Amino acid sequence: LIRQIEPGRFVRKVLDDKTEVKVMKNFQVSSMAKPTIAIVTSKYNEKLAVDAMMENKTTYVRFKTEGESNVYTIGDIGNHKVVTTKIPQLGRQMAAQISSGNTMTRLLGTFSDIEHVLLVGVAGGVPHYTDYYKHVRLGDIVMATPNQKGYMYIFCDKIETDKDSGQMQYALKSWSPHDMTIQRIFETIQEDFINNPSACPWEGYIKDGQMLLQGQEAAFQRPPPETDKLYMNIGGNDVIEVGHPAPPADQQSYREGHPVLRAGSIGSGKPIIQDDALRLDFSTRHNCVS
Repeated sequence: LIRQIEPGRFVRKVLDDKTEVKVMKNFQVSSMAKPTIAIVTSKYNEKLAVDAMMENKTTYVRFKTEGESNVYTIGDIGNHKVVTTKIPQLGRQMAAQISSGNTMTRLLGTFSDIEHVLLVGVAGGVPHYTDYYKHVRLGDIVMATPNQKGYMYIFCDKIETDKDSGQMQYALKSWSPHDMTIQRIFETIQEDFINNPSACPWEGYIKDGQMLLQGQEAAFQRPPPETDKLYMNIGGNDVIEVGHPAPPADQQSYREGHPVLRAGSIGSGKPIIQDDALRLDFSTRHNCVS
């Protein structure tokens, strides 16, 4: 999975034989390769999955003896020139935040024609125990869209109690993009999918990607339907398994073992993810799906 560049210095091997790999210390992108879309992941296997969707791709390993190195894969997705990379550290610690910020700064400084940046990867879906239309199941495709207040990403820093009313209040940080082009495209795709569930070209792309990713360091097969279990907290550390909300009789877009498209805001924050009741209350207030 790794190979040595020089004594004591190693990089990951790119196992995709359709990808050209260039290792360089002085990183200069060809004038022909001017991506307009950047896709950023937090995990390496997420980047592998994104790269599997690309054609005519080259992976550039920007190797530095000291400090952080960068790996960029440039290729085509449809008619778009795309660059992918991953952030080097995870977590809410200051070191991880600085590292992620540096990654984005270098990305946008290197590729000055970037118009859209997408954060892509695996996330936890918010369970809505009785509402099929809001309930996210294992393997569904989730797209971040603004809620009724215009917020797309909502981070809960802490929970406070209002001195006058005594009600619980969430201390929030929120963000939403200025350009909704991608969200509008998704709405069109979702509407087509609802009206015609067979209109799901992504399933062919997924199969092609899975074929390409065979033999990689992670398994990319869809989990069996029986592993999609839903649990409800009934107090303390006690949980019970409950059934997923059933799709309405006239709802044709749900097919077991196939992803359903979901849209909504994305919530995060340590105070809400560790408590079922708080998570459900927060997601209801802010229309969170993940």
